Amino acid sequence: MLKDFIDMKHELAVLADKIDWSYFEKEFAPLYSDRGAPSVPIRLM
Repeated sequence: MLKDFIDMKHELAVLADKIDWSYFEKEFAPLYSDRGAPSVPIRLM
C-alpha cells in the first residue's frame, strides 16, 4: 500500500487527509472533456 512508502506524519500527508477532495472534483468537473481517456482522480495530480 501507499502508506507503506509514505511517512503519514509528513505535513503534506496530514494535509491531504484534511482536504475535502469531493468539493474540488465537483468544481473542476466541467473543465474535463467527455472524450478520450478517463481522467485521473484529482487527488493523484
